[in-house]
Amino acid sequence: MRSSRANYRGWQVIASAFLAITFWSGSAYAFQKTDVIILKNGDRITGEIKKYERGKLRLSTSGMSTVYIEWPHIASIRSDKLLEVELDTGQRMFGSLHPTEDETKIIVQTQLSTAVVEQVDIVEVTPIKEGFWDKIDGSIDFGSTITQANSQVDYSLNATATRRTMMNTFAVTISSFIRTQEEVQDTNRQDLSFTYRRQLRGRWFGSGVTSLQKNNELNLDFRGTAGGGIGRSLVHTNRLIVSGVGGAVYTREQFTGNEEQQNNLEAMTHLSVQWFTFGNKETDLDTKLTVLPSLSSWGRVRLELSSTFRREILFKDLYFAISFFENYDSDPPQEGGQASKNDFGLTTSLGWKF
Repeated sequence: MRSSRANYRGWQVIASAFLAITFWSGSAYAFQKTDVIILKNGDRITGEIKKYERGKLRLSTSGMSTVYIEWPHIASIRSDKLLEVELDTGQRMFGSLHPTEDETKIIVQTQLSTAVVEQVDIVEVTPIKEGFWDKIDGSIDFGSTITQANSQVDYSLNATATRRTMMNTFAVTISSFIRTQEEVQDTNRQDLSFTYRRQLRGRWFGSGVTSLQKNNELNLDFRGTAGGGIGRSLVHTNRLIVSGVGGAVYTREQFTGNEEQQNNLEAMTHLSVQWFTFGNKETDLDTKLTVLPSLSSWGRVRLELSSTFRREILFKDLYFAISFFENYDSDPPQEGGQASKNDFGLTTSLGWKF
């Protein structure tokens, strides 16, 4: 049980770190609420544009707190602040928004030019803010299951925080699963990753990744990964985002039973698919697949698959999540050939977006 208590304390440290980020994000620098939204029914709302994505505009107001407006209901927008406006073609513009006489069009005023774009072609609007914490978005969810019959206790934690600037995106992701049970070896699976994305021309972007992994179901004591590649946004609409990355990574691994750490060079192909709806209760399905054929040990292929379904419940930003994962290694370098080739699981949790 000593190992169980140590694992539990480790989870507490991770959770405390993310709760600190969440708390301090509330002290972000606030813009003045001078943006004006006019709806097609004639209603006029003044506030601060926080974000437009996935078919909804998030607007902070003084009298109604934060409101969410579905994009097709908007007749015009006026904002003199610096905004990043992304079109479904992948084109990005930085400027202010102004209405036109035609409700289907909107003016994007940049420092160098004036562009009139179709409102339906806009897929994302992001304020360019000065405060550090005000540029951070993320989510955190936690799940726990207790089975009295066999004294089994499961803990799961998934958290992500993303900071975005004009051309760069930084993200940190934590995934933790611990299972304790009397007279049975604990299950301990930890994954910490840092990703960096640099916007290039059009739909293209550069990507870098660094990750740390531990999974005793695969007899993996440690895996460190660093690398990167070139990616492209394949589809970006108000309901679907699909992107792909190709590149290479370097890994350093330590398996149970192997005294020496092993170095490995792998090619990388990554596919991300995000599907979502908007309405009174938002629904998201986020799936990521990474295939890593080894360039150092021919014939060895690793696969990492994760898929998370989220559904809003009770009130805004609170959601119920079901997550599935699969990790596969065709030829784990384990003495005696006893290493497991795959590990998969399904967890449920409650979470909050910030």
